[in-house]
Amino acid sequence: MAPASLHMQDIQAAITVDPMVDPSDSETDEFGTNESHVSLHPQANTNFPTISAAQANHAGAQDSASSSNASNIGLAVAELVQEDDMPRQHAAEVQMDESIQRKQGSMKRFKIWILLGGILFITAVAVLIAVLVSGGTPDESESQSSLETPVNISDSQPSGMEEMEQALLTLFPEETVQAIKGDSESPQSQALQWLIADIDSQKQVPFNDQIKQRFALATLYFATSGASWTNNEFWLDHNIHECDWFIKPDFALKGKVSQFLNGYLKEMFPPTDPPPTTCNAHGLFQNLWLDENNLRGTLPEELFWLSSLETLSLGANSLRGSISSHIGKLTSLQGLAISFLRNAGMIPTELALLTNLGSLGLNDNWHTGSIPTEIWQLTTLQTLGLSLNPDLKGTIPTEIGSLPKLRWMNLDDCDISGSIPTELGKLEYLEWMVLERNRLTGTVPSELGVLPSILLMSFYNNSLQGTLPTELGLLTSLTLLNARNNSLFGSIPSEYGLLSSLALGLELQDNLLSGTIPVQLANLVNMWRLSLQENQLSGHIPSEFGKMLVLGLLNLANNSLSGTVPQELGELKQSLFSLNLEGNSLLSGELPDPLCSLDGYCFGVASLPCYNYGVHFDCGNLICGCGCPCDDN
Repeated sequence: MAPASLHMQDIQAAITVDPMVDPSDSETDEFGTNESHVSLHPQANTNFPTISAAQANHAGAQDSASSSNASNIGLAVAELVQEDDMPRQHAAEVQMDESIQRKQGSMKRFKIWILLGGILFITAVAVLIAVLVSGGTPDESESQSSLETPVNISDSQPSGMEEMEQALLTLFPEETVQAIKGDSESPQSQALQWLIADIDSQKQVPFNDQIKQRFALATLYFATSGASWTNNEFWLDHNIHECDWFIKPDFALKGKVSQFLNGYLKEMFPPTDPPPTTCNAHGLFQNLWLDENNLRGTLPEELFWLSSLETLSLGANSLRGSISSHIGKLTSLQGLAISFLRNAGMIPTELALLTNLGSLGLNDNWHTGSIPTEIWQLTTLQTLGLSLNPDLKGTIPTEIGSLPKLRWMNLDDCDISGSIPTELGKLEYLEWMVLERNRLTGTVPSELGVLPSILLMSFYNNSLQGTLPTELGLLTSLTLLNARNNSLFGSIPSEYGLLSSLALGLELQDNLLSGTIPVQLANLVNMWRLSLQENQLSGHIPSEFGKMLVLGLLNLANNSLSGTVPQELGELKQSLFSLNLEGNSLLSGELPDPLCSLDGYCFGVASLPCYNYGVHFDCGNLICGCGCPCDDN
């Protein structure tokens, strides 16, 4: 049996324009829809008189009475007669006439009351029968009629698809209407046709908010090639509520599994549990996560109708185009993650309207222009990720010190210039500070040494100068310090030997550092990586390094180190996978034999560089071992 069609009178019963409202007094909602005149609930019974009709009837009754009085004009008018002059017989006749008139009037009123009573009785019986048939009570029926409830559709009603379409269009803003009328193949047109079929198949008209929500989600589906999504389970299923359509369970703002990249931990966001529900108690979308789901295309404007959204994650897809300024309408948004967005253009300044935003991730979008200054006014921000936007310019303003809740900041691989503001030292909850691969100048502020919660600090590949602040040795929670590839000079502070939590590594390579390697660094017994290559370090390799039993990488290449290679390094055979001593022409002695088992042996010859898989050194007259022949003399 074919599903019943929706007749125009049903859609009008659910989507109505209040005739009592003056259009000039209407208010337009944020989407351009005249919400003041659109009614979701069934239209009131048109047989009942409206207030205006009642007033008109009342006025008509008054006019009728006035006309009746006017009809007496021209009749004889009784004049006042003195009682002494009036004959008694005439007085008796007048009294008799008045008595008869009173009796006749009473009889008429009695008949009218009988008639009204009968009508009221019949009406009461009819209402009672209707209530019994519907299974409710008069109070329930009246209460339900005041709510925005669906309207049942009769099976016998003829199809009225064009009428339904016109009625639905009254709910949409002008730009959506134009997209529908201008292109029959547009995502909006496809979504409208799906919505009409959806309402028709359900045999009821949904709430206005649900109509908009289902239309917005359907538009997103068609605009991003939903048929090719990695998982589109239940999407556009007429029999499934949209809150049960597939939503990726692993939330993009949750952050990826920790992975070692270039020898240090790289995460964009802190670990966060996924939100528990897709929709709120009213059935409105609260969390929309479709990251890594092969979305292709552009984000439609209708996506930003979902004004109840608290988290929106569309990362790691193949989307293109800019982020709409309508993003500012999602004022309940607490988390936003959109990445891999090509031709993204400028970051919308309307982000400043998201005063509840706690996490913002716009990584790898190739944004252009400058970082909006409005972002630094979002005092609720806890995580900020703008990495991998090489054309994104700007500076880190002093206002960053006014973000008291900021915990994670990743500005990796942008085009940020200027200096590192000392105000960063005010962020007592800051845990991750990644400023690498920019054009930062100036010095490393000593104020960073007072960050009590800092876990990771990286500003490699900038143009920083000056010396390394000794105050950084106070950061006992720090797990990684990466200052490589700058123009830092001076010695390595011995205070860095106090960084007891520095497990991920100390990376100071590719600078102008001089002096000796502090023996105190051997106290970092939990450190996994120590990279000091490409500097001007001199002196001996501390034999105490043999106590660093979890050290996996030790790179001291291209310095001016001298002396013999400590045999204590052989104690690292269980942990060490890479040792690089090349470019230190003054080093001498034989390599510790236990290190020769690191994945092979030397294939080089005398006076030529010898590259073992795990051990790098210059095989020559001064240093030998691990397959490199030693001079017996």
